Amino acid sequence: MAFLDAIPFLGALRENKRKRAEEERAQPALRFHHFKALLAANTKAHELIAELEEVLRGGRPIGMFALRELCGDISDNILTMVDNLGALAPDRYGPLRERFQDIKHKIDERLARPEVERGGPLVMPFSDIRREHMELCGPKMSMLCEASAALDAPTPPGFAVTTEAYRRFIEDSGLGDEIAARLKGVSRMDTGQALAASSAVMSMVIKAPLPAEVEQAVLDACAALEKRIGPGAFLAVRSSALGEDDEGAAFAGQYRSILNVDAESLLHAYKEVTASKWSVEAVSYRLHRGVPDEDAAMSVGCMTMVDARSGGVAYSSNPVDFSDAAVRVYSVWGLPKTVVD
Repeated sequence: MAFLDAIPFLGALRENKRKRAEEERAQPALRFHHFKALLAANTKAHELIAELEEVLRGGRPIGMFALRELCGDISDNILTMVDNLGALAPDRYGPLRERFQDIKHKIDERLARPEVERGGPLVMPFSDIRREHMELCGPKMSMLCEASAALDAPTPPGFAVTTEAYRRFIEDSGLGDEIAARLKGVSRMDTGQALAASSAVMSMVIKAPLPAEVEQAVLDACAALEKRIGPGAFLAVRSSALGEDDEGAAFAGQYRSILNVDAESLLHAYKEVTASKWSVEAVSYRLHRGVPDEDAAMSVGCMTMVDARSGGVAYSSNPVDFSDAAVRVYSVWGLPKTVVD
């Protein structure tokens, strides 16, 4: 041991001097590391911002889940830039992080999921439904029941499985995040990839168990309907999603309708119609219209089949030629499903 090291005070001074020398030698390498990280984050942030600008220009559609992820990735890279700038010059860029947090908070507020009023019945009979129940029963079933009541028009009896039942199903089964993850970036997928993602999601929904209270509510409503019209009723099970019949929207044919459903098949038919919300056509249409997935909650109408001699569709506007103002009626003998399809 050296003589100077034997004196505690002088030994400590010597050790501190050695540590300072090591830190000074490491400083250029550390600063270079922060500078490289700053440049990499800056490059990535610019790429992501360019992608966001393309979306804003209408260059490609994007869902709200993907938009939130894109903005989150931009924020992460900008935060990396802020932290590395702070490490390079703390006296100069110290307040930058606080300003970044203020801006991020405002962006997060704009991108937050909309608050959805929860509660309400899982199932509603047609006799209780009016237009003010659109958020629960969707526009198709609500307006059918409103028209029936206002005009005293004969319509098939039935009931609606509400959007509250749908949300309970998706939440209890834990499907929400998995569906969003599988459909992330679907607008950039080729046709084969989009079909595979859509098929996987629909299969997951059909296989998922319904919450016990939803299952019981649907079966009870079916039993009450059979008590009214007689046993062995066959039902038409139809979509009534939020936004399905809004002005400027045309979801016709994109969601499933299942005919001649008996009581034993009703729960499966309900899940099939619900799953059709994620058909590749419906997903693509929502993306192009900028409709967030969570804004298209699915209500399902279950109504007794009509013993039809003939049936059809009336178009008040030609769906192919908008300059044609004629009302056109198409009909067939029996059920008009072939015309609708």
